[in-house]
Amino acid sequence: MSVVDHKDVEYDAFVSYSHHGDEPATAAKVKSGLQCFARPWYKPRVLRVFLDTANLAATPELWDSIVGALRRSKWFILMASTHAASSCWVNREVEWWLQNKGGERLLVVLVDGAPRWDHSRGRFDREITTAATSALLDICNKEPLWVDLTVSDKNQLNTLNTKLDNHLPVLAAAIHGKLPEDMKGEHVRQRKRTRRLVVAVLISMMILVVTATVGAVVAVVQRENAINQRQLTLSQKLAAQSALLERKQPDA
Repeated sequence: MSVVDHKDVEYDAFVSYSHHGDEPATAAKVKSGLQCFARPWYKPRVLRVFLDTANLAATPELWDSIVGALRRSKWFILMASTHAASSCWVNREVEWWLQNKGGERLLVVLVDGAPRWDHSRGRFDREITTAATSALLDICNKEPLWVDLTVSDKNQLNTLNTKLDNHLPVLAAAIHGKLPEDMKGEHVRQRKRTRRLVVAVLISMMILVVTATVGAVVAVVQRENAINQRQLTLSQKLAAQSALLERKQPDA
């Protein structure tokens, strides 16, 4: 698979992640959730999120496409984990972002491992933090916004989905420049509008089905009446011919 890099496309967020284990699936859930959170029914997405589908370790020539996507992205989302911390490509993406766009629009989604921010030094504690890349460990002054998606059992999909539902408003609010409470309210409103629309469509379809059914029944009844009328007319005609024949040719 290859990286999709449309040079005229602007992205609201770039997702950086390790291709190890379940992390690609988790990254895809984050992307899908952000694109659909508080989405009006008539829009395919509310955010455009870049998520590469190629493993740069296997195809390093794709780095130029990655840089292009980074350059055209407004926010950087790091799927932080012990595997991401040891990935040279994830570290390279983080390093490029910090050098070119700074840490103001950096979001961290913790998949596994442990972060520890040292407030006195204004950076991550190198001795305790196991989920940050070497480039992220050097970030100074301000702790990046991060959410916790860690689960004790990788098979606990429901737990992951619940955590994602709880933290999506925080991530979406940062990208949209709104408060999480406002994003939650907008999400609820859009879901209610969508449900009302679905109900209205279903009712309209039921009315159309009933109307079509009634029309079909009426058409069948009218067809049967027409057939009966033709048969009656034919019977009357035959009876008249028989009576006429009886008067003119009794022997026949």
